[in-house]
Amino acid sequence: MSSKEVKRGITARATFTQLDADGAVADATVFPTVRQVTVDGVVHAGLSAAAEIKQVKDADGVNVTGQYEVSVPTAGLNYNDDIVVYISSEQDGAVCAIERNFTVSSDATRRPVLR
Repeated sequence: MSSKEVKRGITARATFTQLDADGAVADATVFPTVRQVTVDGVVHAGLSAAAEIKQVKDADGVNVTGQYEVSVPTAGLNYNDDIVVYISSEQDGAVCAIERNFTVSSDATRRPVLR
């Protein structure tokens, strides 16, 4: 699976979509949860506890059906650390699982730029 690059110190974010058995977008019957987060293949209890999932909202603040976002802080991680977030949900009695992968790049720095 491909990995999304994220600067160290910036919260890693990725979206995912819940589908029902017919392939239609639907809200999960059991809200998605982060099962665990690994860093370079090792379970990271701190990140597992800090990771959050929220339902995506539209411009009016209304939940978007079946659309979710997972976020994981990257402060304290090292350059080239590989993060895997394991997510599960339930849809009509069936357990669903997905992974989201990130790679930590160099530090996020704030400085003026000319574009």
